[in-house]
Amino acid sequence: MSVTNILHVRIIANAGGGPEKTILRCKRYLSTDKYNVSAAYIHPAGLDDIDDIKQKAEANNLPLFTIPEHGALDIKTIIRLVRLCKQQKIDIWHSHDYKSDILGLIVRCFHKMKLITTVHGFTCENYKTRFYAFLNRLAFRGFDRLISVSTKLRDECIEQGIDATRIRYIPNGIDAIDYSHSSADGMDSDKKQFTIGLIGRFSPEKGVHRAIEVLKQLIDNGLDVHMHLVGSGPEEHHLKMLTNQLELSDNITWWGWQDNPKDFYKTFDLLLLPSYTEGFPNVLLEAMINKVAIAATNVGGIPDMLDQGDCGILLDNDVDISEWVIQIKKLIEDNQSRSYYISQAYDRVMQNYTLCQRTKRLQHIYEELVAA
Repeated sequence: MSVTNILHVRIIANAGGGPEKTILRCKRYLSTDKYNVSAAYIHPAGLDDIDDIKQKAEANNLPLFTIPEHGALDIKTIIRLVRLCKQQKIDIWHSHDYKSDILGLIVRCFHKMKLITTVHGFTCENYKTRFYAFLNRLAFRGFDRLISVSTKLRDECIEQGIDATRIRYIPNGIDAIDYSHSSADGMDSDKKQFTIGLIGRFSPEKGVHRAIEVLKQLIDNGLDVHMHLVGSGPEEHHLKMLTNQLELSDNITWWGWQDNPKDFYKTFDLLLLPSYTEGFPNVLLEAMINKVAIAATNVGGIPDMLDQGDCGILLDNDVDISEWVIQIKKLIEDNQSRSYYISQAYDRVMQNYTLCQRTKRLQHIYEELVAA
């Protein structure tokens, strides 16, 4: 039986993000007698974070090729990728962002292979990101398969003129063996102060300022609430200025970027996700499997993840946050509702969104391409 060689390709400028949780674990449940999987990470020369990614890849027995580049248009990157694909006899190129999509189209001119991309979502908050999204959609037309992490993203691709027969919906998955819980439901009945957590990148599309404004209104409503902000990003300075303006310095703990934030879930009573746009956020899967109640905006794949509100609170992305405060305040004061959401969310993630299930769906797509 011949083995199919698959190369995951990713561009990073820092420590990476949600896609790494899937890419670096991609070998765990894939049939090794059928598939030989490796990854290529393209990064700015001198990036310190690449060493951490190397360690994670090694821990997961994933061969990792790192390609440092000097500038956004480094021709040596293309040369190295062509050489790598030829040497490794790559059959399937699996990209995960707009630039690796474009590079895949270029490399295929010099090395015959199938192209797959995972559509994680589009951020269009400024001219630069809108241009990137435009390039991404153009590149999609040359791909053999598109994997959409949410039904909404799938529909957006179809609306952009992508052939629906080439699109497959595969939600993200979480590896249950990486997580353990106590027998409790995530709440400490003796704890007086309610804790709200937010984990992610502090960038405009994540709407972190809305979480801080929610906290202010909750406190003004007489609730004893503390917020933990886990992450970093370009908006951090402005967010800390807002915190000072609203006199919330004693009510927020800033943890910075955490490589492995799963221990934080033990301290959260509620995970708040105030994003303007999302694909299929891994942070929600982590909250669901760690039995933490959730309040998240109704964008991207979030309504599907939360079963249209049966597994957590859906916050209308287009209303004034005072409406959010009413919903969250009610949840804080209702232990029974929180327990219900936690139980429903845990059952849903275990039944629908494990990494094992995702890998089986992905393997079926690989089999389609090999047979084509």
